[in-house]
Amino acid sequence: MKKYLLLSILALASAVTAMAQNASSISSSLGLFVFPGEGQDQKQQEADEMACFNWAKQQTGYDPINPTQVVGAKVSGCHS
Repeated sequence: MKKYLLLSILALASAVTAMAQNASSISSSLGLFVFPGEGQDQKQQEADEMACFNWAKQQTGYDPINPTQVVGAKVSGCHS
């Protein structure tokens, strides 16, 4: 359950750039439906989504907006 929650948080976080540029929420950028808490306005919901993104980034050390690029070593001398 925690693994799926973390993956959801990371997926949600990957759209934070689109939210900033398009003034849309992170969740809608991912095609997710996130319903606000009772009496919660849009501004508060977006703040909560951003707090969730920042928390996930801090806990995992992974920034989905700027992922680490991994390049495999070139293999030479292979014969078929």
